[in-house]
Amino acid sequence: MSSEKLNSEISKILENDVVERHSFFQLKHFVIGKEPTIQSQLWRCIRELKTRKDSIDGLTIEIENSKDKKELLEIRIEKEKELIINGKSNAFGLPEDLSPLNKREKEINVKMLERKAEALNKSINKLEKTLKYTEEEALFFLESFKKLLQVEEL
Repeated sequence: MSSEKLNSEISKILENDVVERHSFFQLKHFVIGKEPTIQSQLWRCIRELKTRKDSIDGLTIEIENSKDKKELLEIRIEKEKELIINGKSNAFGLPEDLSPLNKREKEINVKMLERKAEALNKSINKLEKTLKYTEEEALFFLESFKKLLQVEEL
């Protein structure tokens, strides 16, 4: 099977949205449910909420940093493209035509920067999905905690 065909088939399968977190069944029965008492279940919810909050805080910072990096890359790309179109300024600030080799080098740099920006964009999307799933788990533990509090006080 060719690499292109393999990649195409894998992409087709992965078009379906795959949830990359624990199922609510697993959280209910194997995380909270493994605790023998209501008190230990309440404390498990608290520990899990703390872990999820730390993850949410870290993911939020990472997303913001990645967005800033992407914006800086886009600025660099624009600067490189501008140099290709307008030429380069010499030491005295006067316009100077780029040699064909320098122009090719700038064009290659632009392509590399664009690929880097695309990879960063994919990374941001993945981080945002992870944040969404982490928030879903946190909401599950918060709701479970509230339900358990109705049965018994902490």
